[in-house]
Amino acid sequence: MEACGIVFEGGIHLNSGRVGSGKTTFARRLYESAPKGTARWLFQEIEHHLTSPTLAKELASWGVSGTEPAFSLVPALDSSRDPYTLSRGELKRFLLACILSSPAECLILDEPYASLDAEAAEQLTALLKSRGGTIILFSHEKPALPAVCWEMQEGLPCRI
Repeated sequence: MEACGIVFEGGIHLNSGRVGSGKTTFARRLYESAPKGTARWLFQEIEHHLTSPTLAKELASWGVSGTEPAFSLVPALDSSRDPYTLSRGELKRFLLACILSSPAECLILDEPYASLDAEAAEQLTALLKSRGGTIILFSHEKPALPAVCWEMQEGLPCRI
């Protein structure tokens, strides 16, 4: 995928940097410059992704069934439940499973490890490694992540 004049080969690309270094701004620019319909973006303010009053309708809005392998991240939940009644960690797991199950060729994930416990973080890393396409991660939580290949410096991504 090409966005912002950068060609991203298939696989996982991690952009790391301290809090406030410009990761989210760069993620937004990548998403906005990606060819229409090729990328999905999960930004840090996960509540802003919700569009439906029930988990079942939320699944439908993502075009997924809830039985895809990525839903191993999610504890058993009543599909009639209001997504706003989930804990932040449950909601993060649910939305990560939705985006990982989507058919988009490129996923842009802003702080996907935030609000996850160590077990869920390991599970997410395994799911990311097994998914095809291009995955661009933005995070400052290096210990849980695959190898870092970009580092934010003065608001710009630099290959390392």
